Amino acid sequence: MSRLKPICSKTLKRYMVETTREVEKEITKATPPTFGAMYDGWTCFSENYVALYIVFWKDGQLFYVLLAVVLP
Repeated sequence: MSRLKPICSKTLKRYMVETTREVEKEITKATPPTFGAMYDGWTCFSENYVALYIVFWKDGQLFYVLLAVVLP
């Protein structure tokens, strides 16, 4: 059981939207104008997963940023 106080669904949604905006801003700041998109798929205990990454070079180092994981 959570020790957090209950909140209404509207408040939760507002915080989820705000968090998404902040994460998008940080990813945008960190990503150069040229980047690639990479998909990766795997199976774990008969469940299939697909991940979406952006891949880019920055200061001579290769970066992989995970954007999403889905169950197709």
